[in-house]
Amino acid sequence: MSAVLAVAAPLAGAVVTVLARGRGTPLVAIAASLVGLGAATTLAVEVAADEPVRVALLHGFGLEIDLYADGAGALLLLTSSVVNSVAALYAWGSYLPDPARVEWAARRGPFRGTAGLDPEPSRFWARWLGLVAAMNGVFLLAHTFALYVAFEAVGVAAVALVVLAGTRAALDAGLRYLVVAFAGSLVYLAGAVVLWAESGVLDPYRMTDDVAGTPLAVVALAVMTVGLLLTAALFPLHFWLPDAHTIAPSPASPILSALVLKVYFYAVLVLWFQALPHLVTPTAATLLAVLGAGSILWGGAVALWQTSLKRLVAYSTLSQMGYLWLVPAMLVHDAATPAPETAAWYGWYGGVYYAIAHSAAKAAMLMAVGALVRAAGSDRVDALRGAAAGAPWSVAAFALAGVSLVGLPPSGGFVGKWYLLTAALASGQWWIAVIVLLGGGLTAAYLVRVLVLAFERREPSFAPLPHVLAVAPLLLALLTVGLGFRAVEVLSLLEVGAPPFLGTGPGAVR
Repeated sequence: MSAVLAVAAPLAGAVVTVLARGRGTPLVAIAASLVGLGAATTLAVEVAADEPVRVALLHGFGLEIDLYADGAGALLLLTSSVVNSVAALYAWGSYLPDPARVEWAARRGPFRGTAGLDPEPSRFWARWLGLVAAMNGVFLLAHTFALYVAFEAVGVAAVALVVLAGTRAALDAGLRYLVVAFAGSLVYLAGAVVLWAESGVLDPYRMTDDVAGTPLAVVALAVMTVGLLLTAALFPLHFWLPDAHTIAPSPASPILSALVLKVYFYAVLVLWFQALPHLVTPTAATLLAVLGAGSILWGGAVALWQTSLKRLVAYSTLSQMGYLWLVPAMLVHDAATPAPETAAWYGWYGGVYYAIAHSAAKAAMLMAVGALVRAAGSDRVDALRGAAAGAPWSVAAFALAGVSLVGLPPSGGFVGKWYLLTAALASGQWWIAVIVLLGGGLTAAYLVRVLVLAFERREPSFAPLPHVLAVAPLLLALLTVGLGFRAVEVLSLLEVGAPPFLGTGPGAVR
């Protein structure tokens, strides 16, 4: 029941907000997100107490579609639900009438850059809730064709949020995103059709023993992976991401950057290591890691030179997502080492843990950025001089989120990167460890650049902010730091329903 409710609550909320035509829609959206959070929490408790949960969603008319949650899926769903619930409060605050800000703007003159109130709040809520429902579906659906529908829904809802401003730049960015989303999902579908024709199985969690290593099965796996990587913005397929994430309205940016890309990463994990692990080769996994390294270094280097704060964080997202694509190389290459289970488990822990920590940290950072842009009246980095005095809580949230993204203790980002480094060294891939450290250095460089300006001593000129815009990002920033203290519980849940080739769990290895 909780698995169904996690998808049904935001979907029902989206329908109600459309029918309500703007009347009370923020309350509906907040209520739907909280119901979804309750469902996700209940599901995580169920999985932790026993074993993976499977629920029949639609059996009949020739279809057998189930919802399935193992430890990794339940954790990502719970993380998404927490972030979405806080994001709902943040979006509500973004659209609140603010007489004090209007008076400040009248005294100060017109805004510079792209700052300003986000348009059409009544249209935002339905699109946002539709995106939440689609993402939750990806985390839970155990059916390759149903996943295609969910991928299409994620793409359409995300594009609808990007184009919300209605400007020419927004429409251009949205069109590029739409083409990529449709192309990626269609390529995935083509591979899924081939895989179904070859195996006759549509449930990825029941496919491992049903597919021989035939040429068609290998082609299907490769095609499906390419489709997912295109929409995941993996370097060098990231050309659409910076504009889309920069132009999206501030209430939508945390979800687009922190959560949407994770659904494709999770889908690749399921496809490679739950459905078809015997078809994954060390060469393919190493290629994915090389592209991930490209994302880390290119995204971090380009972020250093950005003058737009939102664009800086967009390239930061490209860089940070690269860490997740290092994981397959540690899981596959590890098979030839003397202690395969130990090193592979470290890679599994590190990848999923970092995905969780990054979701909370990047959402917190983008909420803080949205508040700072609103307060400064500009999205230029140099407009933040003196922000620590003018908007102290927003700067504090930005800095705490940065601690996790850099990978400093005691944050969740530190735990994730620690396990990634340990797995890289245990599997003999020292170059991955070097990339992880270089990426942390680049992240520190561009975030310190922003913070140095924020702490300059000067008379600040910042608009007052609604309290919720200051509190919401700070809550998530504290959460991502707090994740560093609850590693044992998270790692224990990650062992439930983990890929069979990992064995029974390392136990004392932690």
